[in-house]
Amino acid sequence: MAENGQDALQLALKIKPDLVISDVDMPGMDGKKLCQKLKSYRTTRDIPVILLTGSSTVEDEADGLEAGAEDFVAKPVVPQRLVARVQAVLRRRLSRK
Repeated sequence: MAENGQDALQLALKIKPDLVISDVDMPGMDGKKLCQKLKSYRTTRDIPVILLTGSSTVEDEADGLEAGAEDFVAKPVVPQRLVARVQAVLRRRLSRK
């Protein structure tokens, strides 16, 4: 787990996780910028990203998806919903391989 967007980016570059779940609101580098950065590197561009946010406006969701996120979940997060979305994203990723 990372404390901020910059740490999350460095960690993802190092360990190449199967999935990144990131809050949009983080110090230093927000989740949308983190997603854009991950998608800009050849080694991390295929890592799916799910963004979590306290804002549920259509504009915020569109911005997150335009940044390259595979999904967008509004807070408060319902655990069952998040698990279902994680499973769906990972299924789609596996079907592309």
